[in-house]
Amino acid sequence: DIYKHRKKIKRKDKIVFIGSSYKASFDALPIPRGIKLKILYELLEVYIRKGPLSSQRKDEFFMKYQLSERIHLGHIINYIERDMMIKEIIKLNLDLDFELYGYGWDKDTKLKSYNKGVLKYGKDISKVYNSAKYALVSGGYVMQQRTLESSSSGSIPVVLDVRHNDPEHNKKFDKSMIFFNTPKDLIKLLKKTDNYDFNSLVNSHSYLTFSKKMLSIVEKNR
Repeated sequence: DIYKHRKKIKRKDKIVFIGSSYKASFDALPIPRGIKLKILYELLEVYIRKGPLSSQRKDEFFMKYQLSERIHLGHIINYIERDMMIKEIIKLNLDLDFELYGYGWDKDTKLKSYNKGVLKYGKDISKVYNSAKYALVSGGYVMQQRTLESSSSGSIPVVLDVRHNDPEHNKKFDKSMIFFNTPKDLIKLLKKTDNYDFNSLVNSHSYLTFSKKMLSIVEKNR
């Protein structure tokens, strides 16, 4: 009822990201700044040239820098997959407007001009997605809440391709979104005029489908 097509809102050639910046968690990491930045830029170079790291490569970097906790590497990767990827996409000067919504974007000098503030959860988020042709989805798995909220609102999810690290990913939804490995991939991908199958993705994750699944599990185990 909330995340739906809203015909009165004009959809523009723009890409939006709704979610918070990870800059604060990166800055707060208990790692010497010099080492932290060295890890950051070495990993970023891999993302720019080849795309997201495999689980094996993550293990290699963890061992290489002898980090005390695996979660520290995770925070660096989160910052790259969100904030740094956004910066790299903006550098491409795509023929699209870019808008950021959420907490923390005003703290980054390179991103604050794209900051449009914080949205109330629900209808306001759907309205923003209805106003945009594309919605950026970046992070460690594909079927994020924003993947479903944007597609339900008619905005094409542009998803960082982490399918190789996502055991929950279902291939049947691959035609419902655009996958990119490196930022430069978007130069060609966003020029395509393919039709995207939102219905199978949205219907498979509706509350009605969810309730039927729960009932079937209960019935089987009575």
